[in-house]
Amino acid sequence: MSALLDGIAQRIGASAGEDAGVAAVFKFDAGQDGVLVLDTTAKPATVSTADRPADCTMKIAGPFLMMAVDGRVPVGAAFMKFMRGVQGQPGLAVKIQPFLRKVAAKGEANLLRRDRRPGEDQSRRVDRLANQIHLPADIVPELEIGELHGKRRHR
Repeated sequence: MSALLDGIAQRIGASAGEDAGVAAVFKFDAGQDGVLVLDTTAKPATVSTADRPADCTMKIAGPFLMMAVDGRVPVGAAFMKFMRGVQGQPGLAVKIQPFLRKVAAKGEANLLRRDRRPGEDQSRRVDRLANQIHLPADIVPELEIGELHGKRRHR
């Protein structure tokens, strides 16, 4: 388990008292960084880094999940661009996004806006931030930064 997932768990845990809008067990599989399990069936929701069965398992690299929950990248954009796969009930991956947006809004309020550039659109910002992470190709093999909906974008 990594310090990165601990940080993500703390951010999500700070919003655990809020209604998630869906009752299920979600697992975020961050590969060699470990897993993060969010149980919204309990009131308040619980967050742990202990692996257990889930209704919906989403594979996403830890740095991209952190960028989504701390408000640097919109949750929907992070899910569409960086999600490597969903197991179980894929509809739940969509239903948890509003809760994660609430978590991101809290993180976004605390972020310094140094990484925002005037006039930069959302997809370019996502690409730029992803390029800063420098993930090894074996973590996200099918991800090619700069690709969006199958079309090559010019910078």
